[in-house]
This record gives sequence, C-alpha cells and structure tokens, in this order.
Amino acid sequence: MMTFDDVKKEVEMYREKYGHDICSDAYIDGDDDDVAGYVFMPNDITGYTQEYQLSTGRERHCGLGRGCFWTDWN
Repeated sequence: MMTFDDVKKEVEMYREKYGHDICSDAYIDGDDDDVAGYVFMPNDITGYTQEYQLSTGRERHCGLGRGCFWTDWN
C-alpha cells in the first residue's frame, strides 16, 4: 500500500537531489482517486509520468515522447 504523502515524499527527494524543476507536483488522478503520480523531467522529451495505485502500491509509467505508451501495472 502507498499513500499520497509517500508520492509527495518521492517528489521532494528528487527535487532535493536534482533541483526543484526536475518533477511536477504530485497529483491525484481526477478520474480515479486511487491513482497518484508526478511527471519526472516534464520539460524534456526523455521525461516520463510515474503513477502509483495507492491501494496496492503497484506502479506504471509512460514516456513523454511521441509514440510512448503506459506500461502494465507492476
């Protein structure tokens, strides 16, 4: 299980390590309040969106470049 606070802590850890602009703010999915995530390197084509299913702790990600797709929940 994961909490929204855990996701926010992950964002803060990356910001402390790489600088404030490395990640977007953490968010809760507007359509599914069991999914939280953030965008890593939002201004770079090599960036990606990281999401967590809060009730299970499973995660998935999707690149920001053209043709990228969501991975399966792991």
